[in-house]
Amino acid sequence: DHADPVGERHQRHPLRLQIRQLKQRVHVIVGTPGRVSDLITKKNLKVGNLKYLVIDEADELLNRGFIEEVEGILKKLPADKVTLLFSATMPEKIEAVCAKYMTEPTRLEILSETPTTEKIKQLWYDVADDWKFSLLLKLMKQHEPGSCIIFCNTRTKTEDLVGKLQTGRFNCAALHGGMNQSDRLRIISQFKNGEITYLVATDLAARGLHVDSLDLVINYNVPLETDFYVHRIGRTGRVNETGLALTFVSIHDLNRWNTLQKYLGYEVPLASVDNLEQPTQKKAMPTQPKQQPAVARKEQLNKDIMRLRLNGGKNKKMRPGDIMGAVSSISGILAEDIGIIDIQDSCSYVDILNKKGEIAYEGLLKTTVKGKEISVKKIKIR
Repeated sequence: DHADPVGERHQRHPLRLQIRQLKQRVHVIVGTPGRVSDLITKKNLKVGNLKYLVIDEADELLNRGFIEEVEGILKKLPADKVTLLFSATMPEKIEAVCAKYMTEPTRLEILSETPTTEKIKQLWYDVADDWKFSLLLKLMKQHEPGSCIIFCNTRTKTEDLVGKLQTGRFNCAALHGGMNQSDRLRIISQFKNGEITYLVATDLAARGLHVDSLDLVINYNVPLETDFYVHRIGRTGRVNETGLALTFVSIHDLNRWNTLQKYLGYEVPLASVDNLEQPTQKKAMPTQPKQQPAVARKEQLNKDIMRLRLNGGKNKKMRPGDIMGAVSSISGILAEDIGIIDIQDSCSYVDILNKKGEIAYEGLLKTTVKGKEISVKKIKIR
């Protein structure tokens, strides 16, 4: 949260440095309401000669409780300035601000050249919360996007999801409001440059993020606000590109999802999960088995696990994420069924859990890893 002269706004400066810069000849100031108000109050920012005022994303300032601070700033500015206000939506509170502080304003409404549904294919999946990650891995394998944003509703969820994906060696990063400005800008730059494939983000952190070519948007959570959905999916299908937006809907989200579709004015098609085995959302998950003696537990565990050897390792630039993606794409295999993945010089090993070894073995004989056929052998666990 800071105000900076243009050209310096991509770094998080201490207040003292900003004050020193403001004493020089500055033509444009970009800042948050809190910092701008503070600088004006302390007379470090002189606004007597202000000619133009731009209020960007006014509806978002309202949602985050900043509109009162904006009004406080407006009261201190010259009356003969030119004011431009930009907003994706126009709530009554914003209309009131326009009426109070703008003189006979001209209102311009810019509509999309083509409706969202024409450029963006939208689908939703009926999936229990506990099975979302498995579905995510399957879809990542299926679509293999060059760039993808995965939206979550909270910063905690973004961090949890990134942790799981990084365990599988997926090229990903989190973007949320709890990060400092320099880290957010670095992550955004890396994502735009293609250094990061999967960006797991919250709505507010990704606000204003524009990528020229974004292959896929996944709503891991149904957004809390209806207009957030439009902002999310609008990041794909830009310019002359077509886009794809997928939404995961659990039984807890159904009411909000139905409300959102009414807001959109159309029904988003329900997608098939393509034989991904999962319990119905109303079924209870299996209960924990009773404890067994240590020796018996180890013997049972070894029966439940099958180790597979693949004829490709570091010599073929194999990564854990490649194997994770290939195995999780097999019908009947979930993320929870995949254990330790060990990449060696000329081969790789993967442990298949929960008595799913035969399914994984047969599936790998018919699939490819990194687009290449591989040989697979069963290895006895001692």
